[in-house]
Amino acid sequence: MNKKLIKKYKAEFEHFLNGGSISTYPLPFDKNGRWHEDNHSFDWAHPGYAVIINDAHVEFRKAQAEGKTIQLIVKHNDGCSQDSYVNYTGECMFEYPLNYYRIKPDKPTFKVGDWVRIPEKLHLVKIATLFRDGYTNYCSDRDIKPYKIHCSHRWDINNVTLWKPTIGEQCVFWNNNDTAFHVVSTYEDLREDLRYVQGGAGYDNVAPLTFNMDQYNNTESL
Repeated sequence: MNKKLIKKYKAEFEHFLNGGSISTYPLPFDKNGRWHEDNHSFDWAHPGYAVIINDAHVEFRKAQAEGKTIQLIVKHNDGCSQDSYVNYTGECMFEYPLNYYRIKPDKPTFKVGDWVRIPEKLHLVKIATLFRDGYTNYCSDRDIKPYKIHCSHRWDINNVTLWKPTIGEQCVFWNNNDTAFHVVSTYEDLREDLRYVQGGAGYDNVAPLTFNMDQYNNTESL
């Protein structure tokens, strides 16, 4: 047996000796590799493996072994604030139920003027303000001071998705020099010169049908 490997994976080794299931991965991690479940056949003399315990948290254990960050939920009981997450790296990992964890998502990049989809309401809003409160980054459709924004108009950036027009979707189109009109029609494609196509014509800007004229007067190119 490889003592260095066993020392590194002491908890996994003890779990294995007690008849528990483990998963192993031949290092290094790459897109062509995969985890293997090893209940009895793993050779602990081989140093070139990552080892994890197979249990209810196995997908989180795999992600952590692959270098991803695991986050623990922080619940707020003030009736307004959304739940937030903090990076969790304690020695005794995964003692909480599954719904207390998530794999840290890739950092989304949004800017004021972007249209985003709000999951719990299934509708689109245009970002007017971006701000941070405690551990959480928020966006809002209100262009006012963050402390004046009611919780029903602020959303965790990690929980919204950027809107992009899909072929066949009804959208609003206009050019940068347009000041008094807009065109409602079906989105067809994005031209090589990065102009949005409708009816064979190219436009500088596109927005979803929730767009209105008040927003139009202050809308920048998406």
